[in-house]
Amino acid sequence: MSITPDLQFANDVIRAGGSDVMKCYQCATCSAVCELAPEDKPFPRKEMIWAQWGLRERLMGDPDVWLCHQCNDCTVHCPRGAKPADTLAAVRQLTIEHYSVPRALGRMVAKPGMWPVLLVIPAVIIAVILGALYAGGIIELDGHEVEYAKMFPHAWLNTIFTLFVLIAGGTLFVGLRRFWKDMDRLAPAGGGAKQGFVGATIAVLLDFAVHRRFGKCTDDHYRKLAHLGVVAGFAGLLLVTGVAIVYILAHLPYPMAQTNPFKILGNLSAIAMFVGLLVLIAKRFEKRETARGSNYFDWSFLVLLMLVVLTGVLTEVARLIGVAAFAYPVYYVHLVIIWSLFVYAPYSKMAHLAYRLTALVHARVNGREEA
Repeated sequence: MSITPDLQFANDVIRAGGSDVMKCYQCATCSAVCELAPEDKPFPRKEMIWAQWGLRERLMGDPDVWLCHQCNDCTVHCPRGAKPADTLAAVRQLTIEHYSVPRALGRMVAKPGMWPVLLVIPAVIIAVILGALYAGGIIELDGHEVEYAKMFPHAWLNTIFTLFVLIAGGTLFVGLRRFWKDMDRLAPAGGGAKQGFVGATIAVLLDFAVHRRFGKCTDDHYRKLAHLGVVAGFAGLLLVTGVAIVYILAHLPYPMAQTNPFKILGNLSAIAMFVGLLVLIAKRFEKRETARGSNYFDWSFLVLLMLVVLTGVLTEVARLIGVAAFAYPVYYVHLVIIWSLFVYAPYSKMAHLAYRLTALVHARVNGREEA
């Protein structure tokens, strides 16, 4: 069997954060110390040599890349400083680019320096919509009382935002479907008990809810609590947003009172998300020899999430203090950030959650992961 190395892909791995991949000399220490790697054909040793050779197709359909949770244990114990965790993170980024629809947008989101352009797009779209609503007499502001529904009527906001999110969700589904087919074609069957799709999905979601796999990490143990804070906070905010839509459709009192249980949940969720993000960002500033690297793809997502929290809190505070000249611009910025988070989700680091869950489900269905 002959193979054709793709040197461009090897360079892409280096560019995406796997800068030390060529230091690997296949000692297999990384696979030996990893608590998450299956006993049969464990990672990341094989992925390291595939990356060195530029075997793009083999890595793109490799679920083991996603079974890795970047614990950093392999990097800590690597005698050559090859940082396998960084290489697998780079491959995950390239996988998202590879399956993106359209692929050009995936490359654009991952390209350093492009986020200012990406933010301008929703800023212009929202500004044009608001301008049209003003011109049509649909929006009328009295200039004193702060009421965000007067700036952007909920019916218009919910309809337009839902349309864009559905389009983004459709492109993500197409990418995940292609990813699943490649895993079927390339991933070796494991020796473990195989599960049905529904049972595997439920098991993976339960594991994810408590971050069981993160708990096996020994080096960066802080990541479990930090990730839980971000995920739980994000889930709480999504729930409160859904409840808010129900309040609006049912013509219940809105905005909610500060003593409303859902308002309290929303504020607590924002705090949990903020603290979790703060820990993750602070740890990336630590200067340690064995520190896990963070590339532009990683940083852009963390910053975007932090902006979601900060602009959301400012939006609430601005409404409470009742300064319209401050409140409406802040709300506009918050809408731009929220739009960017969800519409670019299939192409950003946010997509890696969907790809990881898909790979974990496939591993259980295929007998690769323990049941």
